[in-house]
Amino acid sequence: MNIMRGNVIYADLGQHPNECDSRQSGVRPCVVVSNPKSRILNVCPCSTRTNKKYNPVHVEILAEDIKGYPMKKSVVMIEQIVPIDRRLVKSKIGYICNKEVMSAIDEAICIQMGINSAQRGAGNTRITMRTNVTSNVINIILNYLLINGHFGFPALGIQGAALATVSGTVVACIMSIASIFKKDNFISIPYIMSHKIKPTFAAFLNLIKVGYSVFFEQVLMRIGFMLTAIMAADQGTDAMAAHQVGMNIMALSFSFGDGLQSTAVALIGRSLGAGDPDLAKEYGRTCRLIGAFIAVCLVGIYYFGASGLYHLFFREEHIVAIGVSIMHVIIFVVIFQICQVIYMGCLRGAGDTLYTAIASTISVTIIRTVVSYLFGYTLGFGIIGIWMGVLGDQISRFIFATVRFKQGKWVQIKI
Repeated sequence: MNIMRGNVIYADLGQHPNECDSRQSGVRPCVVVSNPKSRILNVCPCSTRTNKKYNPVHVEILAEDIKGYPMKKSVVMIEQIVPIDRRLVKSKIGYICNKEVMSAIDEAICIQMGINSAQRGAGNTRITMRTNVTSNVINIILNYLLINGHFGFPALGIQGAALATVSGTVVACIMSIASIFKKDNFISIPYIMSHKIKPTFAAFLNLIKVGYSVFFEQVLMRIGFMLTAIMAADQGTDAMAAHQVGMNIMALSFSFGDGLQSTAVALIGRSLGAGDPDLAKEYGRTCRLIGAFIAVCLVGIYYFGASGLYHLFFREEHIVAIGVSIMHVIIFVVIFQICQVIYMGCLRGAGDTLYTAIASTISVTIIRTVVSYLFGYTLGFGIIGIWMGVLGDQISRFIFATVRFKQGKWVQIKI
């Protein structure tokens, strides 16, 4: 059976014994929304219950929009997009002939996947992991080469650390941009161009509704990061150099948490879309347990290898000594960091973006800044005091995320 995107099929979606489960079940009409290259199809079920209030991820289809099957007025339920095996297809009954309907389906999918962090929500978790790991590895290697001038490279000191950070970020940016030009990605510029998918004002409003809190969260977090950097720079060139290497090491640790977060977001988005909140919670807990195990391993490496790591970057023993003291704080930071990143990702993946924005703003912009100033200046701990602020920020976000996750309200959010 030749099945293409836009086909309307009868597919067996299985049975869901929970009577409160809102997922479509049994053999019912579905729209194929992917160009299948394997046994797996991505389909969205259809429902004739069209008297519900407006939903940005429901697309209405009329009888004249479909050829080959006299279908009643229905809605395509994008939030219940699900992968199925070809063997579950009972028959192909028609296809959507109205290009505007398929464009509306594309827009609704974009909204749905935007809520689930776009590429991640589409299950493309590898690009996030690749860019983060690549960026941090380049950063660390160039720090080693440029701070003290190894292997014939110029010794640029703190300027070398800055150049390493910029270089890693540029490479990650190029990788991210390149990913959207691949035809087989969910977010694909060639696909958008070939199918003439155009933005609409309604889609723009829906994106603003979901994304405004994330936007302000990121802006305010950057302000917090900037204030911390200013205070670190005020501690002197040597302290700032040790601080920068510590931030790079912490960023590498973040990549592990971010990779697990990407996995959790994809799995949770799929589970919630299928109406299975218990499975979504289980995925979140499992990813966090894996993250906790990785964190413990990193703690051991950082504790016993602190001096060796800093000797890779500096010959000056007094800078290494500052770095070792920073590493003793980082071993606590890592534990809270990886776990909170995973839980925060779970909440964002479910659409609980306002809560995460408030939690991150309080933690990064307020707690990190206040604690850094208190310990760094008032109590006189210097650069170690700045890192106490970083630790306070991670503990705060960990508490916010853990409490919200365990309350379970995030799985009930309607987008």
